[in-house]
Amino acid sequence: MSSLKQLGGVNFRNNNNLSKAIEYYTWALERPPPNEKLSTEQKRTILANRAQAAIKARRIYTALQDYNTALSSEFTGSDSPKALTAKLHLRRAGLQYKFVEFEDALRDYQEFERLQKEAGGHIVDSDKQLLANITTALSFPDDGPEMYRVKLLRAVQARGIIVSDAGRVNFPKIHVNDEDEPKYDILDFEPLHHLRPLDPITTPLKFPTRFAARSLTEPRDPSRKFTISTNLLEDEPISTAISAAFSQIGVQLGASRDWLMNALELESLQRSSILLFTEAMRFYVIPPGASIRDVYQ
Repeated sequence: MSSLKQLGGVNFRNNNNLSKAIEYYTWALERPPPNEKLSTEQKRTILANRAQAAIKARRIYTALQDYNTALSSEFTGSDSPKALTAKLHLRRAGLQYKFVEFEDALRDYQEFERLQKEAGGHIVDSDKQLLANITTALSFPDDGPEMYRVKLLRAVQARGIIVSDAGRVNFPKIHVNDEDEPKYDILDFEPLHHLRPLDPITTPLKFPTRFAARSLTEPRDPSRKFTISTNLLEDEPISTAISAAFSQIGVQLGASRDWLMNALELESLQRSSILLFTEAMRFYVIPPGASIRDVYQ
């Protein structure tokens, strides 16, 4: 067995260094030592181990890709050991449930159940609970809040937007900090389709968005930064939301002439830029004509 695979296992089990474990498993697959030739079954085992490490590291997209590869005809055949094949189907069923692909999850679970029985293995309570969760999800009413959340998740996944494992718990709501209840929606369907979106893939999404200008403070409280909140449709130019937004609100709040002149200059985008800050505290410079779709693509 590959020494690199063994190093991956050591980091996975003993050190709990998941990133290092994934790295060693990758090296074992892609750059094995010259004197070590891996069999197909050994490669399949490494893929399974790397996927499990990725799940623990909450890299669920990477894990699903590895399970798909391990269960492909290249690595799994009718003569493959049933115990590992069953385990792969079970773990993929759990991921498909996270990805709200409940029909696929059920098919994987049923294949796991069949293979597990043929291999003489047991079906434990946690396995049965997964089946119960899948069955419940398949019975969600189409016009209920649970299915609405499912459609939103399917919509963002179809657009290639990554929702982290932790972010799925309260999706589409997020925490402002760890002490608050999750209450801020990160996106929704366009209002005309809000109650019954027919197709998550084609129904437009809207993104609650907040803009802040560093040079503007609250007209009535100069100690606070001035911000505006709005909903952006995914194909609407971001500059459209900014155009006249600061100055209009400033007029309503009785801002000074200098304040309004500063706001108008910012809105023109001739001497200012739109910056998008990410969760990792990086930022992107957004071209004035770009839309939210341009950003996430």
